[in-house]
Amino acid sequence: FRDEGRPEKMGGWQRKIASQEKDTTNNLFTGCARKILSWQALNGDKYLALGTHLKLELFFEGQIYDITPADTSGYSVGITFATTDTSVEIQMTITGHVRNIGDYVDITSSTVATIGGITVVGEYKVTEIVDVNNFKCTRVVVQTAASTASTATTVDYDFLLPSGTCDAGNLPGGYGIGTWNTEGVASGGYNEERISTLPGELRTWSLANFGEDLLACPRNEGIYTWDASAGPSANRATLLSNAPAENLFIFVSEARRNVVSLGCTDTGGTFDPLLVRWSDTENSDSWDPTIVNSVAGTKRLPKGSKLMSGVQTKNENVIFSDTAAYSMQFVGGDLVYSFNELGSKAGVIAPHAALEVDGIVFWMGRNSFFRYDGVISPVPCKLQKALFNPESPESINNLQRDKVHAGFNREFFEIIWLYTSRDSDECDRYVIYNYLYDTWYDGTMDSTAWEDRYVFDYPLETSSGGLIQNHELTKDDDGNTLNAYPESAFFDLKPDNA
Repeated sequence: FRDEGRPEKMGGWQRKIASQEKDTTNNLFTGCARKILSWQALNGDKYLALGTHLKLELFFEGQIYDITPADTSGYSVGITFATTDTSVEIQMTITGHVRNIGDYVDITSSTVATIGGITVVGEYKVTEIVDVNNFKCTRVVVQTAASTASTATTVDYDFLLPSGTCDAGNLPGGYGIGTWNTEGVASGGYNEERISTLPGELRTWSLANFGEDLLACPRNEGIYTWDASAGPSANRATLLSNAPAENLFIFVSEARRNVVSLGCTDTGGTFDPLLVRWSDTENSDSWDPTIVNSVAGTKRLPKGSKLMSGVQTKNENVIFSDTAAYSMQFVGGDLVYSFNELGSKAGVIAPHAALEVDGIVFWMGRNSFFRYDGVISPVPCKLQKALFNPESPESINNLQRDKVHAGFNREFFEIIWLYTSRDSDECDRYVIYNYLYDTWYDGTMDSTAWEDRYVFDYPLETSSGGLIQNHELTKDDDGNTLNAYPESAFFDLKPDNA
């Protein structure tokens, strides 16, 4: 309903040509993307960052680069490689390794170059936890061994940021969780991933630009920076060591170029889910408010159980908890920022369910839609009953609500919310609000994150299977026919009293 409310076939999508830098046969990014961000560096290079539940990756000129930060780097002499006729398995002995099945290890150098025809240096994925000091892993890029061999070697390695969970309710397995190799026990153990009935948070990312550099924060982790001037190859994101150690969400306030953290550790290292902290002006790694002339500061907000999201507008920032919305406005002086409650029953449903369009903030709440243009007001939605009624198959899967993702398609005046439907575990539906014609429409689509054509020629979205796709380039589904038809609710062709 893009043209004055008249129905038309929705724009389709086509995959971007891409391949992994270290495996050109692989055209998929790693994991399920929860946030993507496009920008242009000072030299004109165009980047797309992808934060997934497994990696932080970067799309640049047709290749996908792994920029996942290293969690720990080290040197080990306790490495045993054993090749088979298809791959290579290694057992690493590192005291108190704290790895889990599914984590990644990058071996950057080795005293033995090849074993059984297999190159030792490369990336490996943890497949088995032997005990607290030993684990086994296999190469990510599979190579065929020329012979069976077992050799000890000494290596330099990086433990990459531990993998997150893709779905809410799935808790990671590993040493210390569940039982130890107990046959018939399904709750986990050394060699089994644990699937819990308790709610567990899935991994989401906050991505923002600080100048031409990238800031990236996986929820409940530290803040990392990626230096664009060093280029994409062999250039991992690094930790901002002075920033809060644990953060729920970050964004950059352009009023004075402060990095803002929502729900984070305080200056003493204690985590507070309702605490707001911001860095010094023009310095993403200076957070101490006691430093002379620093404008870094803190503010605790009172309502909700945790802070969820933040959006920058022209004159202020809007901060959301799970139940309330606040204004954060630069005022200067000793206060630096003032905070005012905008609404006590206007929280956001998910970290990426809010966005700004021409100075107006739109967001999805737990059971309705809102807008803020100086005053919070509801956005009437004729699809609201189907979206928020758990009896409807089109309704939002409440357990997976953190996957709700808002996107903007400026060409057609559309705000799109991607979401997981009642009987699904991954984003498979969307609801669109056309704010120009005040119309709503919905449908099905395998899409987990969205970015408008700010830098690239077409809007971009990511599929759950690892594809980066151009939208509005075609009317079809990546070369396949995209069947389309209009559907409405029941209505009377002639009023009863006519």
